[in-house]
Amino acid sequence: MAHVKDHLSAEELQSGWRGSADGAEARHYQTIWHLAQGKTIAETAAMTGFVLR
Repeated sequence: MAHVKDHLSAEELQSGWRGSADGAEARHYQTIWHLAQGKTIAETAAMTGFVLR
């Protein structure tokens, strides 16, 4: 399981994801948001299209 530092709240991460005009930035916010919610790396990768490494 990944540990996400709490520099931003889950609400702030979700807002960054939904409010970003840049696709790469939005995907990064989305990924961190899912991990901050306690989703596993595998679940997050499946939802975002990233691969496990």
